[in-house]
Amino acid sequence: MKKNLPTQSQGHLIVAAIRVLLHRDARPPTEVAVAELLCLPPEGVGHMARGLQSVGAIRIVQSAFDIRLELVDHERLTELPTDDETDKLKDEVDAFHERKKQEHTSIDTLFGEDPTAKKKSRLTKMEEELKKFQKGGKGAPPPWESSDEE
Repeated sequence: MKKNLPTQSQGHLIVAAIRVLLHRDARPPTEVAVAELLCLPPEGVGHMARGLQSVGAIRIVQSAFDIRLELVDHERLTELPTDDETDKLKDEVDAFHERKKQEHTSIDTLFGEDPTAKKKSRLTKMEEELKKFQKGGKGAPPPWESSDEE
């Protein structure tokens, strides 16, 4: 369950929104009201709220009509992962993607000719044929008269 927890900054943001709406409306806010205040999608707020409930920072109260969020213990926010820990995870994911790119390029070089080398060889061949043509030589025959079809 720990892998689905919001970060400390996200937790503080949700708790602050709950406090502001609790002060303004004099009752616990709904998930939708918190989402509107923070300009976040309600699904994301719900996901973060469930993470905060699992740590014991807030309580989710469901009624027949709506879902409300109540503060329980704001000091539990210190149990959430810090932003540095999530940055480390992001760095690991980026390193993984970089390794995969390198693997793909090594496989391409093993099983296929390098496209830049193929293009260079084709250009040098065309330059040689152009020089022969400019000197008055016959040059290469047109493709439809090639001697490959014997």
